[in-house]
Amino acid sequence: MKRRRFLESTGIATVISTSGCIGPLSNNPRSNEPFSHPSTTNLDSQPFIGPSPSVDNPVIIAFEDLACPFCRSFHQNTLNELKQEYISNNDLTFVFRGTDFAGYPWSGTAALVHEAVYEQETEKTFDVIEQYYNNQERFNSSNVIEESRSMLENMDINADSVINSVQNGDVSDNFESDKSSGRNADIRGTPSFVLLKNGLYMTTVVGAKNISVFESILSL
Repeated sequence: MKRRRFLESTGIATVISTSGCIGPLSNNPRSNEPFSHPSTTNLDSQPFIGPSPSVDNPVIIAFEDLACPFCRSFHQNTLNELKQEYISNNDLTFVFRGTDFAGYPWSGTAALVHEAVYEQETEKTFDVIEQYYNNQERFNSSNVIEESRSMLENMDINADSVINSVQNGDVSDNFESDKSSGRNADIRGTPSFVLLKNGLYMTTVVGAKNISVFESILSL
């Protein structure tokens, strides 16, 4: 399957929290051009849920680490609420960009697996992300390939094809693009969320914040 899309200014200060892996970040330069923020580089080739990223809806660009417990907490709590209240109604777009910024020894490999699934079985991308978060204790640097293979097989995903893609380096550029975009956006910890409204950068939220933070900033 060819890579495809997953589904078809203000002066707010940066929100900083310690409820994340690694540390806070600094403000980013602003622009009056929609989707010109560094976090939006190659935005049209990232997995997302909700409507296609556009100026018509608020957009959350999430920089996460699949081994980060704070990212897991966000997905199991706040993201589920955002799905129910806004994403399911096409009132909000959530974009996922996987990194290894939290420094866990197996997270980079997991991120590559996620990239390969997005390339080959796009509709299952967020299912794989959730499986990594729900089973973090299962993975370590020694077993991440074989445990990922087993996980994919249980999800009726072509595990051999995905793992071969990872080991052959076929999706390394995609992963590096996510990390480069994060570094250029001054992302230093996970989870970090770049918030856009009308395509314009508003602020960066750091940590597993509750839904009210996103509602307030994005006027949901």
